[in-house]
Amino acid sequence: MTRDSVSGERGLRPEPAVEEDWFPLGGPPPATVSPTRPLGRKPAAIPEAILDRSRPKASGVVRLPSHIAWSPPYEYDLTERRSRRGAYQRILTEGTEADVLWYSDIDVLLDEWAALHLSPHIRSPWARWLSERGLLGPGGA
Repeated sequence: MTRDSVSGERGLRPEPAVEEDWFPLGGPPPATVSPTRPLGRKPAAIPEAILDRSRPKASGVVRLPSHIAWSPPYEYDLTERRSRRGAYQRILTEGTEADVLWYSDIDVLLDEWAALHLSPHIRSPWARWLSERGLLGPGGA
């Protein structure tokens, strides 16, 4: 048995309010307004120039800026597959277009695409963008 913190009585706690009850005007909870971009999350930074393979790119061991990596690890070895995946996940999720251009290589991104763990609000726009350019097969694979 638990004690209800409001009434002080022993027994079951009251059921929590339905999510619609707390949202102004009875609308959906904010996190469900967009299935691919929760409120408070910035949109995916997808620079068209990433397709320019002649642009200089970061290589070797890199230290990501604090707006991308605000907690450890801060450094990633872009020559090592597991480390590179971690870096790309953070870069695509938190980076600006300039960050994506500098730290990401389109060929490496395509090679790692299926193994990257990305939130739907990042994966969906990227998959659509890559598919529209014929770089991903059907279904974003």
